[in-house]
Amino acid sequence: MKLGNRRFSDQKYSQDQLEAVFSAMLEGMVIQDSIGKVVLFNQAALSLLGVTADQLRGIESFDPSWKSIFEDGTIVTPDTHPATIAQKSGFAQTNVVMGASRPNGEVRWYSVSAVPLFKNGDRKSEPHQVVITFRDITEERRSREILEQKEREVSTVVNTMPAMVAYWDSDLHNVLANRRYGEVFAVDPASIKGKRLIDVIGEDLFKSCESFIRSALRGEPSTVELDVPRADGTIQPSLVSYVPDVYGGKVHGFFTLVTDVTQLKNIEVERRELESKCLIASKMSALGEMAAGIAHEINNPLAIINGKTSLLQMRLEKGLIDPAKFNSDLEAIHLTVERIAKTVRGLLSFSRNAESEQLTTTNLQRLIESTLDLCREKLKNRGVDLRLEIDPDVYIDCRANQITQILINLINNACDAIEAQDQPWLKIELEVRPEIVKIIVIDSGEPIPPETALKIMNPFFTTKE
Repeated sequence: MKLGNRRFSDQKYSQDQLEAVFSAMLEGMVIQDSIGKVVLFNQAALSLLGVTADQLRGIESFDPSWKSIFEDGTIVTPDTHPATIAQKSGFAQTNVVMGASRPNGEVRWYSVSAVPLFKNGDRKSEPHQVVITFRDITEERRSREILEQKEREVSTVVNTMPAMVAYWDSDLHNVLANRRYGEVFAVDPASIKGKRLIDVIGEDLFKSCESFIRSALRGEPSTVELDVPRADGTIQPSLVSYVPDVYGGKVHGFFTLVTDVTQLKNIEVERRELESKCLIASKMSALGEMAAGIAHEINNPLAIINGKTSLLQMRLEKGLIDPAKFNSDLEAIHLTVERIAKTVRGLLSFSRNAESEQLTTTNLQRLIESTLDLCREKLKNRGVDLRLEIDPDVYIDCRANQITQILINLINNACDAIEAQDQPWLKIELEVRPEIVKIIVIDSGEPIPPETALKIMNPFFTTKE
């Protein structure tokens, strides 16, 4: 009797434990009998299905009111319901995704498993019950759909980018490559997935960028110019960026962004050619402005030479040659010729192409004086008082022709700005600092307006008509 009571007590305790676990489960659980009727369920099942106990008790799990469907949109029939399959086959059905309508009309998605139960564990007999467990995966499904949509959007954007984009894991195996990447290397982007970087881009290109790859794997981004060999044998000048993928303090891989800069290179060449042409045009313009002054600078000495030689010839014919006077006149002619030669040398230097000129150590006073030889007459004719404050012992490393070009432009601009003044003046001075020398050109004109100063370095900008 005692043994019987104990057995009954143990069975009661086990049943209480089972019911406690059954009620505490977060997953919904339904037990149906051999004909498909619901005989037992837990509280989670009611919450997940949005029904009351009276609505669920005695109903069939494949009742038409559920309007159950599979992921592909097909309707769940009694024969295709996982509970029926488990009942008839005797084998468990796991993680079957199904959609079902709640009484309020809302469609929810569930991951359903069905396990057959056999009396006394006799699997040779038909199952007498089926345990159905399920969990709501509606939000997971929505999140997955949103993620898949975002992935499609990102893929669309990446594949329409003109730049080559690829992602490589920390072992240098390809994870992603866009359409442009495939075009350059003449491969299907999907076909290189999982391949090693060195096998995709070739050993030579890999070696040329290996240091930047290693830096990216250390979490250090970098950008470098590289010549990328295309599959058609041509070379693509490119700007390559290596962007590490860092998450949780660990580098999981890196992106490569390769931008074709061929057109930019061509534009840069054209820009340099245009600058060179503009420089020549600027020089010709400056020479045009100085032409009258230069002609006067040469004509005056020529008149002196002509007068001196005529006088000497007359004295020679009359036999009035005085050796001392003769030498004095010859010296004057020599100095005048040197004056003309100096002007011509300045013109030749100014007209020379500065692109090929090398840096040389130059005395700054002599450079400024030789520049003024080209425009001193113009300043004199316009009544400009020229003031110089120049240390004769200052030397700089420069391209003299370029300094001359700048000074002439500044002097010509100054002349235009002060030509209407009664007492115009122009001052050139030096400001000498360690490692730098400033040549300062100041005139008596009005200051440059702030709005003009903002644009003054723009190509082709001018305030002149």
